[in-house]
Amino acid sequence: MVSKVTVESLQRKKNRNLKIVMMTACSYSMAKLIDAPGVVEMLLVSDRLGPLSLGYDSPLPVTLEEMLHHAKAVSRAKTRAMVVAQMPYLTYEISTSEAARNAGRLYKEGLADAVMLRGGRAVAGSIAAILEANVPVVGHLGFFSAAHPFLEKGSHRRVHDGQALEDARRLEEAGCFAIFLEHTPRSLAGRISRALKIPVIGFGSGPLCDGQMLSTEEMLGLAPSGRGMREIKVYAALGRAVMGAARLFAREVKKGEYLR
Repeated sequence: MVSKVTVESLQRKKNRNLKIVMMTACSYSMAKLIDAPGVVEMLLVSDRLGPLSLGYDSPLPVTLEEMLHHAKAVSRAKTRAMVVAQMPYLTYEISTSEAARNAGRLYKEGLADAVMLRGGRAVAGSIAAILEANVPVVGHLGFFSAAHPFLEKGSHRRVHDGQALEDARRLEEAGCFAIFLEHTPRSLAGRISRALKIPVIGFGSGPLCDGQMLSTEEMLGLAPSGRGMREIKVYAALGRAVMGAARLFAREVKKGEYLR
């Protein structure tokens, strides 16, 4: 029997320079399909399910109850991979006690193995409170214009390289067991990965991180039109296959050929 991925096993991969694979999942069936031994170490229940699965314009409207619903479905697949549930906007920013309570719900009710929250030194207090509630935490740094529509009209929110590195170090010191690095220049992402003792998982941040994340819907060509990003590599055109199968079924039904 293949053992469950743990914080310790992820750290061993970092120490041995072995790459870590993270993919998104928001349903029981998808989690079952991609959780093959040796394929994926981490399954992320991301707030990007808002635009990819729920039809929202951005991840911003996703609620805690919606994340709980999808985290439960993924966790019920009883995957070998570690299930990480992203904390939606306004579930940890208001107070540290609220952050701990909401993270605890994702851990207890959503059955996630860990939670992930955005921000650097500003969320260190929330991270401490969540860890005090015995919930493991993945930090999340980078340029978040995809999560905040009001930033999309201008450039990505950029920070000084030194500040980004300091934020990453603060998250490590706060107790995060890994960091998710989104849309960060590859040279800076490499510096952060080399500077930290904990694993750094990249998304649109170049090849120098300790691991990579990819959205399953986008990887499989299932994302709604216009939702793709330059950093996404598509490995299968399942969207076209689904549409073709639906048209074939409909044609057979309308012609009276189905089950004839």
